[in-house]
Amino acid sequence: MLQTNKLAQFYQIIIFRRLLSIAKINQEIKKSSKLNLIETHKLLRPPIVSVMGHVDHGKTTLLDSLRNTNVAENEPGLITQHVSSFVVNFEGRDVTFIDTPGHAAFAGIRGRGAKINDITILVVDTNEGIKPQTQEVIDLILKYEIPTIVALNKIDRKTSKLEATEEELVDAGIELENYGGSVMSVPISGLKRLNLDKLVRCILKLADRLELHSLEDFQLKGRILEVNTQFSRGTVATVLVERGLLKLGSILQSDLTWCKVKQFQATEGFDHSLFVNGGKPGYPFRVIGWKSPPTPGAIFKEISSEKMAKLSIKQLQTLEKTEKSLNVKDSSEKEKITRKFADDSKTLYLVVKADTAGSLEALLNLLTSGKLEEVKIEIVRSEVGAILQSDLIYADSIRAHVIGFNVKLDEDLKVLQKNLKIPVFVHNIVYGIVDYVKNELEDLLEPVYEERIVGEANILKLFKIPNNLQASGGIVISGRIERSGKFRVFRRNDLIFEGKVKVLQHKKTVIQKIEKGNEFGVSFTDFNNCLEDDRIFCYQNFPVRKSLVWDIAGESN
Repeated sequence: MLQTNKLAQFYQIIIFRRLLSIAKINQEIKKSSKLNLIETHKLLRPPIVSVMGHVDHGKTTLLDSLRNTNVAENEPGLITQHVSSFVVNFEGRDVTFIDTPGHAAFAGIRGRGAKINDITILVVDTNEGIKPQTQEVIDLILKYEIPTIVALNKIDRKTSKLEATEEELVDAGIELENYGGSVMSVPISGLKRLNLDKLVRCILKLADRLELHSLEDFQLKGRILEVNTQFSRGTVATVLVERGLLKLGSILQSDLTWCKVKQFQATEGFDHSLFVNGGKPGYPFRVIGWKSPPTPGAIFKEISSEKMAKLSIKQLQTLEKTEKSLNVKDSSEKEKITRKFADDSKTLYLVVKADTAGSLEALLNLLTSGKLEEVKIEIVRSEVGAILQSDLIYADSIRAHVIGFNVKLDEDLKVLQKNLKIPVFVHNIVYGIVDYVKNELEDLLEPVYEERIVGEANILKLFKIPNNLQASGGIVISGRIERSGKFRVFRRNDLIFEGKVKVLQHKKTVIQKIEKGNEFGVSFTDFNNCLEDDRIFCYQNFPVRKSLVWDIAGESN
């Protein structure tokens, strides 16, 4: 009998592998529709900049100078004890700043700041050099590979040791540009406002390189930055929107608490009236309406209704109480899985259910076979039987996908699955499951970028500007010219310049883009030799979905 069962399982695997050849054809048919340019997400959001460093190295004073306020004198003991967030406008562009504490007692807050930002400004006092919290921030920068600009502060003092501080930073792993690396650094004095214009230009330059897309059409999601209680308003949470739009009446859930947004207010530096259609990605807001204080650093997401928020929280509470029954050996294992998921965006986590042990074994063999280089699959639970409510709750808690082979999802559970937005895929043919898993893995791949012309212009006349520099006047003849783009200038058919634009203007206004039929003024970075009738081409890099290379057993046959 045992021999017969093994033989049956063997033939079942053979059938699965033959079906995979059909899966390959099916995958190729769908591939053409998957390689569409993601142009709907081309709108750029403000860069999120964390200012970090050792206690009293001048972070808050620097930010005071940038936003023309005086926060430092109001901080107890002249040290920052919370995460402050605000927006500053530079040359028509918004930048969101997060001011994090710089002393050891607030290491957890500082770590959260490093995880949610796009750019870190590492402030170092050139009179003191690297201190313990400086090294801690450097460790975070290197661990999370955060784009960084070093602000070499307090150069106005006679005891400043600029070169020695730079050498310390290089020895600590910060590869500065003037030492052959790629990290920009600016000698400054936050107190005297020296070289702040250069620091700002570095921020905007780095933000242009990062091409930060504003994902407004996605489900609302973000981070809790800070929480406090006000007598007349109750719990007020400062949140950072990462994607989607924050709106009045939105139902938000963060861990074991929820909120119906009664009011959201702009933090310092930008006009709330600009967000009548919703709070946009990249901006911080104060949100009122929480039932209990959320945890700073936690993720929040939008839920379909108050009922579903309460149900989700109740189920999460049940999950915590019945942890062992959910096939997690102990709390440390669950924390390990959750931590791995949070830190590793290149892993697809799966809860797999199947109708028989043989089907389950064969499917698991296929899903774990083959070599994956850029992404990976981790099966966090695999069982025989129908998809249960506990499977959905568990999958939601660690953001896993639920896969069902030859099993059904009951109608009452479909309501829970839909409202919690848990990805569930059920199929009775193996190539359908393989196709789905490949598709989800491709979503985890970093896109490749395709360079495309977005606009063309002709130079009409030339102007001399101070410092023996040149500005060119032109007209857009097709598409649009975008300041953040890459530029090539041709004279007849010869390429004479390739690089970036320093300034783009319409009349006397600095602008970010200009459309077909409009005249403009432009000056290029490190290029002053344009002539009339030269042609300007503006290019942008567009993300293109990347195809997965996954040599599953049986696919090559």
